[in-house]
Parts: sequence; C-alpha cells; structure tokens
Amino acid sequence: MKNFHFFIFTLLMCTSCAVSTVPMTTATHAGLPNTLKNSSVYQKKWGHGSEDCNSKTFAQLDVLKVNERTFVLRQDKCQTFEAPFIYLLVGDNRSLVIDTGAIEDESLSPVYQTIDTLIAKTNATASELLVIHSHGHSDHKAGDGQFRRHGITVIDTPKAHLQTYFDLAEWPNDTASIELGSRRIILIPTPGHHDDAVTFYDSQTQLLFTGDTLYPGLIYIKNWQDYRASIIRLVDFSQQHPVKAILGGHIEMSTTAGQLYPIGSTYQPNERPLPLSVSHLRSLNDVLSDTPTERPLIFDAFIIKPMTRFQKALSTLAAWFSD
Repeated sequence: MKNFHFFIFTLLMCTSCAVSTVPMTTATHAGLPNTLKNSSVYQKKWGHGSEDCNSKTFAQLDVLKVNERTFVLRQDKCQTFEAPFIYLLVGDNRSLVIDTGAIEDESLSPVYQTIDTLIAKTNATASELLVIHSHGHSDHKAGDGQFRRHGITVIDTPKAHLQTYFDLAEWPNDTASIELGSRRIILIPTPGHHDDAVTFYDSQTQLLFTGDTLYPGLIYIKNWQDYRASIIRLVDFSQQHPVKAILGGHIEMSTTAGQLYPIGSTYQPNERPLPLSVSHLRSLNDVLSDTPTERPLIFDAFIIKPMTRFQKALSTLAAWFSD
C-alpha cells in the first residue's frame, strides 16, 4: 500500500511540471507588519537541503522554539523534498501535534521522540497527547505509526473521523474547540485543496495553522468553489480574531516574488520565510471573489493552481485506498 501511495503521488507531481507554461494572473499584497518581520518564526533560516545530499549537514528535524510551549519542526529536504512542517502546541493538560510529516521510518525522522523530548523540557504537566492532521495527504500523516505505537490518540482522516470526534454536524460551517488547558485551539474546516482540510487557530499565540490551504508554495486546488468558500471563512475569522501570522505546511517559493522552486527540489538556498500575513489572505480572497471559474493565479508569495481532471481522479483514488 505504501508503494501504491508513492506511485500515485509521483503521477500527481509529474502532471505539475507544466505549471510555468500556463498563463497566470499576478497579484500583490500589502506590506508585512514589523511585528511579523521581527518575529523568530519569520527570521528563522530553515535547513533548506543541499546540492549534494550525500554530504549534507542539516539535522533530521529542524526545530524552532517559538515560546516555552510552542514549537515548529521541519523535516529534512534531503530525506523528503516535501520538507513538511509539523507543529507542537503544549497546554497544561494535554498537547496537540498538527501533522506527523512525510517519513514513516523513525530512524530517519524521529518525530515522536523529538516531540516527547520537547514536551518534557517544558514546565507543563500535560500527560495527554493528541494528533490531528491539517489534511489527508500522505506527506502530512506518514509518521502516524510513530505515535500509535506509543498509544497516542491520532484522529485519522477522512473528515468523517473529525466530524464524529468533534461533533461537526454542519461541515464545513461548524468550528470545534480543542481545550489543552490554559490554551484554546479552534478547528476550522477549510476544504478545497483537500476534502478534509482543516485550519487551526491558537488563541494563545494568535497563530493560524493552515496546512496546505495557504502556504508559500504551489497550492493545488481540488474543488475550486469549496476553496473560495474556505478562504472567505478564514477572512471572516481573521476579522473576529487577532491573527499575528499564518503558518502553512511547506516552503516552496524563493525570495523572488512569484518564483517557485522546481517540484522535487532538495536544495532551496534562497527560500522565502515561512509565515504569511492576513494581508496575503485578504489579497487571495479579493482575487478569488472575482474569479468564479477556476484558473491558475500567481501571487508574490504563493501560486494557486486548479487540479486537472486527471489529478482529481488520482487524488480521489488515493483517498479511497487510504480510508
């Protein structure tokens, strides 16, 4: 089954090679606030791979401590070109892990062990750990087994599991509250890139964790109308809650506006910072509101690209086999 998922994923990536030949619309956003530019998560220079992965020097997991109870982890690009981000939010009573990465083998990427060590170093007494995925693609849940082997609760995709666990009767218009103990997380359904995509808001740090719904990279859209509605939902949410930064699932863009690293790159020496701002979100919404029919769009910090019919069929097939 693992080889099948890899085969499907490879086909999806191969069909993406024509992105640079498709006519697109460019849009820009308002200037970033200084509070974001000066933040540790914006200033962070992540391990960005190597020209020669045989002589690489980056750690298996690059870890940023945002504060005493908030951590960002990135997997090594030489082990997985996806280099997805994993988030750890620690509360008084329990901790939340958002995504488990693209690598199953704990010896190559010890996600559980690293997170367990990070929690132990905090001043929290949290005894419970909860794992939830930003969406169901394999590069965000391959490490689930590392947690399940230790008896950790992993809320699996598809969305039916989320709906049952959090009593989300009116998906995608409901939200759910996750209480960690002196720390409240709000779960917001945001389908479009993936049918079961969700976004997380941390009321303590005022960070919005968007997975692959919005990140500095090539964002494939499976359902255009669902995606437009999800972005409206996030804009509305950001008007009612303070959002300091938006943190997504990958970095695939360079510091040159609108320039994407080639799919499969294991070396990104001039990649742009991870965080996006509410101004990026609003710019995206402004353009999408005038774009009822799906078409590719280039922004300075990300690219929106509808899936082809072939890609949608492959995505559905992969989801069917993973259920």
